[in-house]
Amino acid sequence: MLLAGSLVSAKFFSAPAGDEYVTATVFRGDLVQTVGEVGMVKASDGVELSFSSGGKLEEKFAKIGDEVKTGDVLAKLDGQSLLIQRQQAESSLISARASLSKLLSGATASDLAVTEAQVREAQKAAEASASNLEKVKRTVAEEIRQAEKSLSDLQNSGADNQTTYEQSVLSARTALNTPKPSIKSRSIIRLKPL
Repeated sequence: MLLAGSLVSAKFFSAPAGDEYVTATVFRGDLVQTVGEVGMVKASDGVELSFSSGGKLEEKFAKIGDEVKTGDVLAKLDGQSLLIQRQQAESSLISARASLSKLLSGATASDLAVTEAQVREAQKAAEASASNLEKVKRTVAEEIRQAEKSLSDLQNSGADNQTTYEQSVLSARTALNTPKPSIKSRSIIRLKPL
């Protein structure tokens, strides 16, 4: 019986034959962790620009990847269409005034009323075109100011400007470093009825 007990204990308590152990030298270094995210990657220092009105691009002063600074003109729209509109409205006004002058020298009352109405319409169109041109100028100036401010903000933000990706990595690191309570460490609080 002793012999059988010795054989059984030797079988269960001895190290299995053929186990291999891998050893490595301990060193200090960075711990690398991979975090997976789904979404769009967008540059943190990009600015979307657009003109307030459509048109043909007359000149482009910067290309993708160029470094620009506050005050740099990036592109210019062809303003010819607005100028042509204004000139056409002014020409119509001049024509209507000439017709009115001609009719005043020997026109009937109905011819005179029609021409006066045409002059008023041409005058309104000329004023509207001039107003539209001024609005476009103000809008473009405001958009330039906002783009310059956005560029300045991006240039001044430096390392404080975290991308969504960087925020996700920081959040994942915090979650990994936060100790999780075990079942043993939880305490039960019982409330007494009032």
